[in-house]
Amino acid sequence: MLIFDFDGVLVNSIDEITVTAYNVTTDKLVMRLGDIPGTVPSRFQKNRFHVQSIGDVVPLMHWCIQNDHLDPDFILTREEYLSIRQQETAPLIDRVNGFFSTRKRFVEMDEERWLALNGPFQPIWDALKKYPSETVILLTNKNRAAAIHLCRYFGLILKEENVYSGDDGITKIENLNRIHQRLDHAPYDFIDDSLMNLRELDLHFNRKEPFLRLILAAWGYTGPGDEDTARSLGYAIFSQNDLIDLMCRRLSS
Repeated sequence: MLIFDFDGVLVNSIDEITVTAYNVTTDKLVMRLGDIPGTVPSRFQKNRFHVQSIGDVVPLMHWCIQNDHLDPDFILTREEYLSIRQQETAPLIDRVNGFFSTRKRFVEMDEERWLALNGPFQPIWDALKKYPSETVILLTNKNRAAAIHLCRYFGLILKEENVYSGDDGITKIENLNRIHQRLDHAPYDFIDDSLMNLRELDLHFNRKEPFLRLILAAWGYTGPGDEDTARSLGYAIFSQNDLIDLMCRRLSS
């Protein structure tokens, strides 16, 4: 069974995440990337790949704002990023819920501008629209309402019960256990653009016997060296066409 991450695999939401991260960190409500001052957006997007839980965009954005004097292409090392994250005092669940509620406020204020900050990756999106809707399983840290909203807006029909989301701080490990309990169809193929997510799932589920085949989405929000590290860990590295080929083989089998 093939399971898809959402942001960075199916939908390019980097601009919306940047705007919402800025809003939740500053308690403002800007609606355009250009309304964020200086080189903050570029620096944040260059370092987005470090983030796993969406609540951790808050300390990253705070650092980006404080360091607007740095080169906009400056990339934190893993150790530097973890140090910034560890200095954050607000509980992670509060940051997650704060991000989702800020996004909800944005949608309610101006849905069209929110949608304009998102867009499906092509050609994978159109290929997925031809996939049987009952077999499309999403495993994402995005909140459920936003994921379903974007799927509907961009024409992807799927069953809502197949959206396993990050609401209330639920992790991908917890949601994959829910998927397995419900569908019992291991082994699973999971594609994500976050190497850290893949590694975390690998260490949890593949300790005894193969449970997950892990695939890095090369077109997503990956960081420098991620492909080399993924390769050394034995993970597959896919282009969009590689993923479409896998989907076609699954349909014909």
